[in-house]
Amino acid sequence: MGTRWTIFERMRYALDVYPYTTLNAFTLWGLPIGGNWKRDTAPFLFGVTYQVWGTLLLLAAASYILYAYWRRRSDGALVWALVATAFALFMLPTRGHERYLFPAVVFACLLAALFPRLRWYLAALSVVYLVNLYWVYDYYNPALGLESAFSLSRVVFVGALANLFLFVYLLVRAPALIHEMANKAGTVTNARRGKRRTAPVVEPVVPEPAANEGSILGQRLKYLLPALVFLVALGLYLPRLGAAGRYYFDEVYFAYTAGQYVRGDAGAYIGRGEPPQRPEIANHRTYYEWTHPPLGKLLIAGGILTVGDRPVGWRLANTLFGAAGAVLAYLLASTLARSRAIGALAAGLLLLDGVYFVEARTGKVDIFVLVFTLAALLGLYRYLNSPPTSIRGPLLWTGLAMGLGLATKWSAVYASALIGLVVLVQAYRLWHLSRRPRSGVEVRAALRQHLLWVPVALIALPLGVYALSYLPFLLAGHSVPDAIAQQGRMFRYHTNLVGNHRYKSRWWTWPLNLRPVLYYIERPGQLTTAIYASGNVLLYWCFLPAVAWLVIRWRDNNRRALVVLLIGFFGQWLPWMLSPRSSYIYHFLPAVPFGCIAVAAVAVHLWRRGDRWRMFVACYVTLTVLSFLYFYPIYSALPLTSPEFNARMWFRSWR
Repeated sequence: MGTRWTIFERMRYALDVYPYTTLNAFTLWGLPIGGNWKRDTAPFLFGVTYQVWGTLLLLAAASYILYAYWRRRSDGALVWALVATAFALFMLPTRGHERYLFPAVVFACLLAALFPRLRWYLAALSVVYLVNLYWVYDYYNPALGLESAFSLSRVVFVGALANLFLFVYLLVRAPALIHEMANKAGTVTNARRGKRRTAPVVEPVVPEPAANEGSILGQRLKYLLPALVFLVALGLYLPRLGAAGRYYFDEVYFAYTAGQYVRGDAGAYIGRGEPPQRPEIANHRTYYEWTHPPLGKLLIAGGILTVGDRPVGWRLANTLFGAAGAVLAYLLASTLARSRAIGALAAGLLLLDGVYFVEARTGKVDIFVLVFTLAALLGLYRYLNSPPTSIRGPLLWTGLAMGLGLATKWSAVYASALIGLVVLVQAYRLWHLSRRPRSGVEVRAALRQHLLWVPVALIALPLGVYALSYLPFLLAGHSVPDAIAQQGRMFRYHTNLVGNHRYKSRWWTWPLNLRPVLYYIERPGQLTTAIYASGNVLLYWCFLPAVAWLVIRWRDNNRRALVVLLIGFFGQWLPWMLSPRSSYIYHFLPAVPFGCIAVAAVAVHLWRRGDRWRMFVACYVTLTVLSFLYFYPIYSALPLTSPEFNARMWFRSWR
C-alpha cells in the first residue's frame, strides 16, 4: 500500500478484501435474505444494497441500545449494553467473519457472572459460536466430512436463525430480566449521583390510561392511525408498480377490457367480436372480459383515465383500494376487539401477506371485492350494536357495500347471503317478541324499522347499485334486454367452468399455502423475474389455530364480533368447497384479513400476559416481517439469479 497511508485507507482496504454479505458467519445475512458469500453491493430491497441495509440496521440497533441503557443507567444495564453492542456489530453489518462474535461472548461471560439466570444464554451463545468456528475450519480443512452430510448453506441458515433468536432475546427480554434480578439483589446504581441503594427497588406497575374516544389523544389517534396505515400501504405498494411492463395473468382480460372501455369499444362489454390486439404491451393474446359484472373494470378504467393506458394506469385503482383495505382491516379489527393495538397489528400483518400484496398491484378485481366485503361486515357489526330503533344508517351502509361487491364479482354473494341471514334472524326475534302480550312499545317500533328498512337496504339498494353499474353498458349502445341476457351468459360460463389450469388448487389447501399462482415470469439473460401470488406461510399456518382460539374466547362475552369474524373467515372460504368451477388461492383473499385479525388478537393477548410471552410475540412478528422481505423479490418482479429463485421455492408444489 506504500509508505504513506492513513487509518481510514487501511480500513477501506480491509473492508474491500471480501465484499460479501457474510463469509460463513451465522449472521442475519446468513439467512436466505442475503445468502452466504453473496455480493453486498447487490440490491436487496427497494433497490437499496445489502451493505446500506446492514449499516442502517446497525445504526437503528445502536440507537435503541443507547436509549435502553439511558432509561436505567445501572451497572447491569451497562454490561447488557456492552453485550448487545458487540452482538449487533457481528449480526447486522455485511462482510462479517465468524470470529467477529468473540467480543460478545467475552462480555456475555461478565453478564452471566453478575446475573446467574442468564448462564443459559452464555452457554447457548458459546455453543453457536463454537459450531460456527468448527464448521469454518472443517469446511476448509475437512476433518470429519460434515459437509458431505449437510450442505453449507443449510448449516449457515440454521446457525443464523439461532443467533437471530439470541439477538432478539437480548434486545427485547434481557433488559427487563436484568432489572428484575438487580432489584431482588437490592443493588441498583444511581448513575446520576453515583450512590448505591441497599433497599430493594420495586417500581410500581401503573397501567397506562386508556386512549378513549373522548380524550384529546383518543381523538387524534382516531384519525392519525388510519391515515398512517394508508400512507404505509401506499409506500409499500407504489414502488415498482410498473416493473412488469406488459399485461400478465388475468390482466389480459380485466386490464385490457378496462382499456377498451376507455377507448369506447362497445364490444368489450359483451365479449362479441374480435378484440383488437396491442402487441406493444402484451406478448400474449388479450381477450374481452365479460364473465363478471362491469364495476371492477370500470374502477380500473378510472386509473387508466388518470395516468394513461400503461402498467401504472391499469394497476393504480388496485393499489389505492389495497391501501383502503388495510385501513378498513384496522377499523374492523379495532372495533371487533375493542383495541387499537389489535387493529394496528392486524393491518400490519395484512400488509405482510404476499397474496394481498400481489393483488393490490395487479389489474384484477379481487381486491375490490375484499374492500367492499370489509365495509359490509363493518356495517353489519354496527347494525348489531345499534339500538333496534336506529338501524337505518348501518343497514344502508351494509346494503350499499353489498351492492358494490356484487357489481364487481358474484363471489361477494357468499358474505352477502350470510349478512342477510343474520339480519333476518334479528327480525324474526323481534317479531317473536312482539307477539307476546306484554311486549313493549320499543319492540314493536324496532320491528317496524326492520320491516321498512331491511327490504330497502338489503334488497332494493344492492339491486339498484348492481343495475347502475350497467349504465356505461347501456350508454355504449346496448339495450336492457342485452344486459339481462348477459346475466344468463355469465351464469352458464361460471357453472360450467372446470378447466385444467396448472395452478388451480382445492379450497382446503389455501390456509396451508400449498399451491400459489404464478402471475408473471421472465428470464432475461441469467436472471429470473417473477410474480407469485403466494401467502406469507408464517401467517397462513397460524390462521386456523388463531380463529379457533378466538371462537373460544369470544363465544361468551363478544358474540356479535364473533358472528362477524365467522362470516368473514369461514363464510368466504368454505363455500368454495361446493363451487363447481376451478378455483385458486386468490379466492381465499377475502378471508385473509379476518385471519390476520385473529392472529393479532392472540399476539396482543400473549403480549399482555407479561414479559415471559413478549419474547415469543416479538420473535413471531420479526420472523413474519423477515419472511415477507425474503419473498419480496418474487412478489414484485425483482431480478434473481437461478439459485436465489430456487431457494424461494420451498415446496415442490410451489413450482
